[in-house]
Amino acid sequence: MRKEKPPKNNLTRGSLLALKSLRNNEDIVILKANKGGATIVMNKEDYVMKMRDHFYSGESYKKLKYNPIS
Repeated sequence: MRKEKPPKNNLTRGSLLALKSLRNNEDIVILKANKGGATIVMNKEDYVMKMRDHFYSGESYKKLKYNPIS
């Protein structure tokens, strides 16, 4: 059985340290954007507020009077 070498890392040491720092920061949320393939870095409190607004606004979801699955 042949073992292949993993691909060479294309990030600098500084870039790797920055990514690790962002990943370990619990005060931010890193998301993939819906369009454009961009990456979003957002304050966690702002993200939670936006999700609550979206969920409870009554525009996107409505409570059903019955269980449609049963």
